[in-house]
Amino acid sequence: MARGHWFYRVSHAAIYEWLSSRAREPLRQRGIKHAQITFGLLQDSRVDEEYILKLLPELPPGDSSFTRTPSLDKFKHEFDALVSPRVRDEN
Repeated sequence: MARGHWFYRVSHAAIYEWLSSRAREPLRQRGIKHAQITFGLLQDSRVDEEYILKLLPELPPGDSSFTRTPSLDKFKHEFDALVSPRVRDEN
């Protein structure tokens, strides 16, 4: 779904997967619930309506997390994508 920056994405995905794998058992032992998968983390200001519309039908069953903190100043396009009527209606 994401475009470009392949080395960045693959290297960071590997790092996040390694860190996550180390955290799973301690979280389980403590009874701490968490999302099984996170989206948007490697998008780095490239979340737009097209990305979200592609993502929604691909969400797996269960808990997921979508990580974005759109700025109304610098990354208003991300905010606009998140509140888009097309995205809302796709839900």
